[in-house]
Amino acid sequence: MAIDPTTAAGFIPSLWDSKVQYASNKRRGVTRMVDDTGKRWFGPGGTIKRPIMQVWPAALTYSGAALTIQNPAQNIGTADITPTWKYAHTTLQEDAANTGIVDLVQVYAPAIVESVYQAIDIDVLTLIQSAVASVGGAAEWNESDFLSAISTLLTNGGDKVELGNIFGVYHTAKWDAIFGTGNIVSAAIRGENNSGAKTGMVQMAYGVKLFFTALVTTSTTLRNAIFVRDAIWIARKNDAKFEMGRNVTGNATVGGLTTSLACSTGYGTAYLHKSTTPQFSSDLLVAHLTNTA
Repeated sequence: MAIDPTTAAGFIPSLWDSKVQYASNKRRGVTRMVDDTGKRWFGPGGTIKRPIMQVWPAALTYSGAALTIQNPAQNIGTADITPTWKYAHTTLQEDAANTGIVDLVQVYAPAIVESVYQAIDIDVLTLIQSAVASVGGAAEWNESDFLSAISTLLTNGGDKVELGNIFGVYHTAKWDAIFGTGNIVSAAIRGENNSGAKTGMVQMAYGVKLFFTALVTTSTTLRNAIFVRDAIWIARKNDAKFEMGRNVTGNATVGGLTTSLACSTGYGTAYLHKSTTPQFSSDLLVAHLTNTA
């Protein structure tokens, strides 16, 4: 009888690399494109209100007569956020913690924290689904719809919109269609100072900074969007933080000695300018609701 790897299996150990690889997460970064108020709201308090003043029209030319007092109704509105908490949590059992070839806290912490950060981007992109203004009528991305979206944004946003400071967030499924458009990739058209054709990268087109992520919401159609920073805001109650604590009692599910591993953060997202009433600024966000994957 020959001795082969099967018959000698008891003498051949499995080897595990101590350098852990993590599965790829969807690209995030949308929170950097909106009005993130940072630590301003840390501490006591519940609902957070941002006052919004309506446009105040000038009166007719003064003719020497008595002035008419201007007092437009409902001249102060608010954009409200009531923060909620997102968390990721697990427990590390004692026998696993003490027998792993690597420190299991260090191994699992990055994955737990990343899930919380992903949730914030997802919430912003979910909010985009309810955009008031929408353009596009084709199954695939096209330049005409893109220009129409920018035009709509300029019309609705007024002085809140500045070319060069507009963000375009598109699903990765749209990359080939966008980069297959000659006017998007051509340095001759886009200008030498903004030339991405030489490196195969395009960071801005028609005054819009392009960003691709598979986190873009898909529900029959892709909720791709272009918007300005003041369209959406984030209010935070604390920074996302990773914590661990010792458990010595256990329960029916997890008994004995364990260590809790958790990451949590409190925040909320909302439109800062949305056409909920005629008195306030129009929605500053335009979504391509009809581009299919």
